[in-house]
Amino acid sequence: MKKFMMMLAAVLCCAMTTTVFTSCEAYEKDTDSNNPFVGVWQQAIPVSEDQLLLTPNGKVFLPDGRVLGYYLNPVDYENYEKFDFKTWFISDYQITSDSTYTEKVTLHENPEWVGPIDFHYQFLNSRMLSAYYEHTNPDGSKITIVDTWVKAVYDKKELEAVLKKVSDNYDVYIKKAENKFGSK
Repeated sequence: MKKFMMMLAAVLCCAMTTTVFTSCEAYEKDTDSNNPFVGVWQQAIPVSEDQLLLTPNGKVFLPDGRVLGYYLNPVDYENYEKFDFKTWFISDYQITSDSTYTEKVTLHENPEWVGPIDFHYQFLNSRMLSAYYEHTNPDGSKITIVDTWVKAVYDKKELEAVLKKVSDNYDVYIKKAENKFGSK
């Protein structure tokens, strides 16, 4: 079932890539070119064979192994530089192979999701990531969750500014998250 879900997500995402990115500018390489995760990612949901819907869920992967899960209205990119990220989780990540990585979630708006999550991933191209993981519900039942992520388009200077903003304010985001949904 997992392989089928991963293949289905990959096929759908590949089919949608042309439509989604025809209006996007060329993407500059990340600050850390050895780590393809570094950058700002927006979750996307396949809605048809040739269309993705961006969600407000995002992740910023920092070069030092930290992740900020944030909410952003996808239509608010005009105000992105001033946007005060609204945190939904805080974690650390470690790439464990060319197809797996682990996020250790230390704070999450839903305590059920605190702890390590082992992802299986595949880059569909330089800006699309498909990942799946198995989640155990409180009742013990297990479900496979498939996520599709699209890397936000920035020139090198803009990307560095966003990564610096998140890195410089990471402790502030942790404090806000602790206040909002409990301490570590």
